[in-house]
Amino acid sequence: MITSLMKVSGPTETDPTWFWLSSGLPLIIEEFQHYVGKKFMKRAIIYYTQAFNKYGVDPILIVVGINSSSLDITQLAKRSRAQGCYSFLCAMWASECIILCHSSIDKCTLTESLDPFIAFGLFLTKDTASIIDMPWNDDKTIKLFYSLAVEHFEGVAGNISHLIGIYNKC
Repeated sequence: MITSLMKVSGPTETDPTWFWLSSGLPLIIEEFQHYVGKKFMKRAIIYYTQAFNKYGVDPILIVVGINSSSLDITQLAKRSRAQGCYSFLCAMWASECIILCHSSIDKCTLTESLDPFIAFGLFLTKDTASIIDMPWNDDKTIKLFYSLAVEHFEGVAGNISHLIGIYNKC
């Protein structure tokens, strides 16, 4: 995701497609990663330093680890002030680096009503195909995420059926 936002030197080059709504708001960069490890974090530091060079402010980073995070990363991270997240050392390259992953959510005390950000993290990291298998499946935000996923899937399935019908007529 970040490579589409910034010019990256290396084997591939992509044109930056940056936008920042207002200099009065913090610069927030989100990164969705299947695996958050040392190699990713080293590469990410380069990207985030480029954001500083372009805008002159240290960004706030939100890294969502979909599958897992390496022990190297979780051992260096501390509990964040953001519920269910880790805070990663970043003083020289960002104002804040928050990592949301399966293990960070497991370490927090979850209440009856989930914080929407935690519900988002659970939805992305628990890898359950059905809401029935999801912890806190009666939470309104979890229900919303699953209903959006079903709606999207049905739309995609409908488009595929339509395309197959057109193909069969040809």
